[in-house]
Amino acid sequence: MNIKNKIPIHANLGLIFLEFLIGNYISVFINIGSKGSFMYYLSSYPIIAIHAMLGGLIFIISLVLIGLTFKSGKRLFYGSIIGFLGVLLAVIGGYEYLMSGLIGSFSFLMALGFLIAISGYIMALLEN
Repeated sequence: MNIKNKIPIHANLGLIFLEFLIGNYISVFINIGSKGSFMYYLSSYPIIAIHAMLGGLIFIISLVLIGLTFKSGKRLFYGSIIGFLGVLLAVIGGYEYLMSGLIGSFSFLMALGFLIAISGYIMALLEN
């Protein structure tokens, strides 16, 4: 797979880093109530809605990347799967973080998902 075909991976990496920055901004600067419904958080805090929508976009791109890399090299395909699993872990962690009343272990789960996703996509980019 040449560099032109790896552009979706680069784009997803950029979006993942943006998502990480927005999430950290929320953690540091936004005072979120301790308990509410998911829709309450989305409607009351626009930055959380942006964070959730960007996470959904990253999730969709991650699924598409698995399909695009299916017939490519093993490292590219497996890297895309690892990236998707990391994104999935971060999405689950984020949802549970809000629904649990902001329990820190779910925030850690989001960060762990971020690291796994980044590692998977970097592995994919190392495919010759």
